[in-house]
Amino acid sequence: MVVATPQNMAACNSLLVAAGLTLSSDTLTQLCENAERVIAVDGGLKQLRSIDCNPQYLIGDLDSCNQDDLTWATENGAQIFQIDNQENTDLTKAISFCENEGWLDLHIVGIEGGRIDHFLGGAAAMHSASKSLKIGASFSTCELVRLANLETQVFPFYGTFSVFCFGNSIISLTGSNWELENEMIDFTTRGISNQATGWVELTLHEGDPIFILFNHQ
Repeated sequence: MVVATPQNMAACNSLLVAAGLTLSSDTLTQLCENAERVIAVDGGLKQLRSIDCNPQYLIGDLDSCNQDDLTWATENGAQIFQIDNQENTDLTKAISFCENEGWLDLHIVGIEGGRIDHFLGGAAAMHSASKSLKIGASFSTCELVRLANLETQVFPFYGTFSVFCFGNSIISLTGSNWELENEMIDFTTRGISNQATGWVELTLHEGDPIFILFNHQ
């Protein structure tokens, strides 16, 4: 059993910053300071330069990076890995890179805003990532946690949260207004807008990864 606090879920060993809508400058700066390493995912380099946070790594096909940003990254010691494989998104490449390096605790920002296909691609990248990875993400209105292994996690939380699955899973859920016991969830709206009553306990018994979104308000 793992106890996780939604307010502190951004503590990680690898922060991946993509090119979409990010958080406030203060919040993004704090995330960078809390991470052991910061990885710019292609155009996310611009986001990091705007707060003067030097990434240790830059990963992607680099089609969204201008020369000034690339020069800034190089001058500040970033290791650049240009991966041109168009069968995978830059986020998928960065996630795979982390797994290969043995960095298994990932937190992702910058996958909301802009084109809806980019957002869905970000969700698909998190869904399909290796189950050995611990993955979380921060959005402007919520925090996300992925459960991929057969485990139980407990979250001290009051407020609105939702549970989604992009495949089929059997879960149990307590500590909320609407609870489940060894029930199947799939890609429907069944798990949306539940109310936590203090301690949310969620168990993944079998099946595909599930996502829990804790709303900020």
